[in-house]
Amino acid sequence: MGKPRYSASILLEAPSIVPESPIKPEWVFTGILLLLLILSLVKKRITASILSVFDRIFFFILGLLGCLFLFMWFGTDHQDCAANYNLIWALPIHLIATFLSWKRPVVKMYFHFVSIISILLLVSWFFIPQQLNIAIAPILGIIILRSYFISKA
Repeated sequence: MGKPRYSASILLEAPSIVPESPIKPEWVFTGILLLLLILSLVKKRITASILSVFDRIFFFILGLLGCLFLFMWFGTDHQDCAANYNLIWALPIHLIATFLSWKRPVVKMYFHFVSIISILLLVSWFFIPQQLNIAIAPILGIIILRSYFISKA
């Protein structure tokens, strides 16, 4: 009855501090943005093919993220996920747009609208109630760049 449940004390070590990586997401996405800018300005058939594949994959992933954000807002009881302003740049409708022909006028108008919304989000960055991660700024640049070129193609 009077026996302790443990026989020895265990000394836990303090967690080691992992040095911060020199590769930051904002630098990676800025590099991708610059690469896409160069590729967008080059008028070659191979670059058009590469950008077409990139655009479909990129906007598909953004659409999936938008669906996740929408589900976390309405499908769960997470108060921290309510009124998520990330839905402005990660639109779930991107998921549908990736499967449509980008030569259609309605799709071109959609991407023109996306570029305008993304520019407005970038301009109002410090005025919206939710503080967005700085790594989203180059992603917004990619969205603006590629949606503009899609709308003008």
